[in-house]
Amino acid sequence: MEPSEPLPPRDTSRRMSKTKKESPSSLQTLLAMGFPRARAEKSLVVTGDRGVQVASDWLLSHVHDPRLDDPSPRKFLLYLVPRGELEDRLQTFWDGTRTQIGRNGVHECFPHVTLVNPFSVPYHKVHHLRFILGKFKFPVDKDTVWKFEKYTSHNFMGLFFAKPQESLLRNWVQDIQIILKDKLDLHVTPIPNGFHVSLAYQFATKHFSALEDLLSAVDLENVPVDISSWELRIYSYDPKALNADTGVYKVNYPLVPREEDELPLLSGDYVYIAHADYAASTDGWVPGVSWLTGCSGYLPKNYVQKTQDSNSWTLHSSIKLLDTLQDNEEEENENKESSSSSVEPIQIPSQPRQVYIVRHGERVDFTFGSWIPFCFDASGRYSRKDLNMPRSLPIRSKGPEGFTRDCPLTCLGETQAKLTGEAMQLGGVSIHHVYCSPSLRCIQTCHNLLEGLGLSHLKIHIEPGLFEWLAWYQDGSMPDWMTKDELVEAGFNIDLSYKPYISEDELQDTQESAENFYVRNCFVTQCILQATEEVGGNVLVVAHAPTLDACSRQLVGGEARTVSEMMNIIKKVSYCGVALVTQIPSPSESQTPKWKLDKPNFPPMTHCSSNRFDWTILLDK
Repeated sequence: MEPSEPLPPRDTSRRMSKTKKESPSSLQTLLAMGFPRARAEKSLVVTGDRGVQVASDWLLSHVHDPRLDDPSPRKFLLYLVPRGELEDRLQTFWDGTRTQIGRNGVHECFPHVTLVNPFSVPYHKVHHLRFILGKFKFPVDKDTVWKFEKYTSHNFMGLFFAKPQESLLRNWVQDIQIILKDKLDLHVTPIPNGFHVSLAYQFATKHFSALEDLLSAVDLENVPVDISSWELRIYSYDPKALNADTGVYKVNYPLVPREEDELPLLSGDYVYIAHADYAASTDGWVPGVSWLTGCSGYLPKNYVQKTQDSNSWTLHSSIKLLDTLQDNEEEENENKESSSSSVEPIQIPSQPRQVYIVRHGERVDFTFGSWIPFCFDASGRYSRKDLNMPRSLPIRSKGPEGFTRDCPLTCLGETQAKLTGEAMQLGGVSIHHVYCSPSLRCIQTCHNLLEGLGLSHLKIHIEPGLFEWLAWYQDGSMPDWMTKDELVEAGFNIDLSYKPYISEDELQDTQESAENFYVRNCFVTQCILQATEEVGGNVLVVAHAPTLDACSRQLVGGEARTVSEMMNIIKKVSYCGVALVTQIPSPSESQTPKWKLDKPNFPPMTHCSSNRFDWTILLDK
């Protein structure tokens, strides 16, 4: 029944707008994942606030660390670090003294100017410390020339700032001291002696002449130096692990413990060892503490090598002094916008969101085994040896060898993907955002899925965080993926502006447990959902067999699976298998969204294996 009264005219200039939801901070995400606040704050500080993934990995690797819940604050350092030609000449002197004469006290760190004595900062104040110092202006004209005065003696060599620069630095550090006391109640004391770059100390008197000769050769006093030659850096270290009584050693060889009191060693880890213990060892074994895990135990001395203490420090901020003189308004605006969350404006229906997680199609190496030697000639030219092999292959910088760890799809694999996309379209599936593992087989699958869906215009976001379990790549042979430009040249619709949540570098040399793998995928999935929340719409994720469970498991409230449980799942995920996760409608926007696994609205695909046909079986023998 229609109302008797007509609708009044409406002033459309007064429209309600939805409040923009801000992306949660790393701390909020860790708390939402169930980590206690103290541990979450500590993990972010120790890892330099490099993101939720790195912080959660640190927490998992330190699960047996007896000092995990120790609230003792870290010691912080404020350094001026040289850049450009000054840095190059200092490093030349550093390397020359170490290789030609031997280590001295200066080799425990990199070239720098110490501004203040080490000071303690509670974990919950570190973020504010970074923010305050990042906005602090350096009171000097950018064209001012900085001058040094060389000082040498039989126990110390250094470059001291000339009096004008010394006075300027002293006033600047005092301003920092005042503002940190006023804003954060931190007690910071400037160094009592003149600001300088140490060049050598704690060396034998007999080496003095050789050091002087090397110093004259690099001519440090005449290097043109201005404000662009310096960065302000904030570092921190654990004073209970690293102090005057201990040193840092790099692990050169892995060790699997044979006794309960031995420390497992991983190549690339660092170990804290007391000087007295190292010197007093009679059997070649010393007690140490792992930087990577926080666990302690005995280790063989010949498995480690002394390295500079600064290798175990955490870098929190690196601020170019020149930038502090300029207007940061443009940079601030860029920081407020997450490039990862940029999405094209599209019309999206109002309905519960869905995430479609798809395994890639049939891969060449699993079908044909060692195929590269048979399909490429000496010049690197590809030749198709079977109808199920690709008709052609994309050009990549590594040539044929690049396909060894990053294989393409078979023709059947591409067909599987396109059939799946067509089935999704017939089932009424709509996709608005696309994320994909950097593996070529996944990108090809994604490309063909979108073709089948009739959505080839959607750009593919390449996300290394969606790559498969890293435990399968512990021999250090990670794939050499095609670059974004190479993928575009090959005809794939790649979003070149997208910045991934987990970079390729973060995956390198990473010891990843099954639990770590699930945490990584959960983190990436949550980031994708949060980045696309305001715009809304459905998400397509194309990756690997374990991804279907790893990206959905914790999203629907489950816990990470064990290795054996995960392997049982993987065996049952066929090529182009699809998992669907649907958002459960919530009565309030303020409530955290909940999700459930759903049956896709289209049938799965089944086919039998087919052996290679050999026509010679028809010959009479």
